Amino acid sequence: MPESPTAPNKRACDACHRRKVKCICIGDGTRPCKNCTSAGLACTYNTVPQKKGPKGSRAKVISELREKQRQSQLVVAHLHNLQPQSAPYLPRKGLISIDMITICVEYFFLHLYSTQPVLQRTKVGETIGRMETDAEAYCLVMSLCAYMMIQPNLALPASAFDGLEVPPQSSFLLGQLLLKETVRVRKCYDYVENPTVWTVITSFFIFGSNFCLDRHNTAWFHLREATTLAHVLGMHEESAYLMTDVIESSRWRRLYWLLFVTERAYALQKRRPLTLYATINLPTLEEDPSETVELNGFLHLVNLFRPFDDTFVGIWNKAKSGCTTQYLAQLQQQLSDALPVYLNSTESQAVDLRCSQQWLRTMPLQIEKLFDVACTLTDVMSCVPIEPDNFSFGPQHYLHQLTTLISTLRGGQQRYTPLLLAKISLGTPSIPSTPTCSFPALSLTSLTAEDLYDGSQEQSSGPESCASTSFGSPPLSAPATFGFRDMEIVRSPPPPLSASGSAGFGLAECSLPFTTDLAGSATAPGHYFQDVAMDRFSGAGLKYESDG
Repeated sequence: MPESPTAPNKRACDACHRRKVKCICIGDGTRPCKNCTSAGLACTYNTVPQKKGPKGSRAKVISELREKQRQSQLVVAHLHNLQPQSAPYLPRKGLISIDMITICVEYFFLHLYSTQPVLQRTKVGETIGRMETDAEAYCLVMSLCAYMMIQPNLALPASAFDGLEVPPQSSFLLGQLLLKETVRVRKCYDYVENPTVWTVITSFFIFGSNFCLDRHNTAWFHLREATTLAHVLGMHEESAYLMTDVIESSRWRRLYWLLFVTERAYALQKRRPLTLYATINLPTLEEDPSETVELNGFLHLVNLFRPFDDTFVGIWNKAKSGCTTQYLAQLQQQLSDALPVYLNSTESQAVDLRCSQQWLRTMPLQIEKLFDVACTLTDVMSCVPIEPDNFSFGPQHYLHQLTTLISTLRGGQQRYTPLLLAKISLGTPSIPSTPTCSFPALSLTSLTAEDLYDGSQEQSSGPESCASTSFGSPPLSAPATFGFRDMEIVRSPPPPLSASGSAGFGLAECSLPFTTDLAGSATAPGHYFQDVAMDRFSGAGLKYESDG
């Protein structure tokens, strides 16, 4: 504590007054008194004079004074450490190059922008230029690069590591380093009290990175952090978008709806509660005159998830009861009406939206129960002789429908379909086939029982594959007889086994229902779907045709 500028005449200092001893001034009174100097105390005159009280233990008083002054000094030092310094963060040098940043930015705008249209090239370039002096800009760029590098399609050339301290390594491992660096630097400044739109986007990118790494608790934490920061910024209120910069306003609006869709997709998969609601207007195609990317797919995606409100999520999470057939029928109708017959969007968006629509339609179904029913039906059919009949609808048709439905549901292709096909193949001699109902053969030569039952077969992810992208679409497979008028089945040979022994059973179970790069997605064994009204897909390459 600072000393008083002048010592009042004939007045004891605070410490001597408290100790009830004579205050002996040194010199002209501006220096600490003799007692304070010998005791190692600060000599002050801040206490208002009071009546003298009974004398106490002087040694005890000295200890109390020393302790109080020590605590005060610790508090002052702690507050000083909390104050922003001239250099608020120390970025790790030699971790990433400008070439790597450019590759990641280009990858985002090429593959992910159409379903996550929240960035603008000009603004991103300005942010990259401020990385050395702005911690928030640094974290945004690092989180974006981490998010892109963890994607399975991104490959870095060896020359990109020239001049860096980190050795050449896979983009997946480097992405994890960038993710840790983002979290470390973020702890060096208070981004919660005064958030910006960059803060929200950074939290979203951290969520996406952790989701790709199957760290679902951490991913959920950062997704909830992003939605909370969006509330702090008032993004749930329409008045927040009344800004002069129409491009900035459009990115804000898209970001809110992206969080809206992501939260619902995650809530349905992981049984989480909702925090965002449809309280603002939807984005429009005309709000940004400079936009060159087709965004109809993003708007359709929002419409697909809007019917899933608190009522459905409450029932889904078993927090509410009273689900009626009328409510489910209404929900199915809303999902059917969410997409037009003809999708004015890119090929990948059209595939993605149709797959997402079918996934959402089957959400009320429990895949485990369907699997149990199919296994039981297989056991019965293998024990009870059944005469084949080409004209009647028999047990084999029900089993065929269940098999196709399970292969369509998320997680079915990866785990349940190979188990069910293996079980069917063992009982094939006893299960008759008809011209309208046959089961694809499953080669078990390279698949052990352990491989089938632990569901841990390696999935190939070549440079053109997106089978494990963070927000991957459901497997591109067909519900055989869902009863939807616009769907029919086209038979195709089952895909060949990969080198690892996996038949390419589609996407990871944890993938969310939207992406933009489906170049390498595998179809279900022997099936792909055809929308009679508009889309035809042929072969594993998903060639897109239009009836015009």
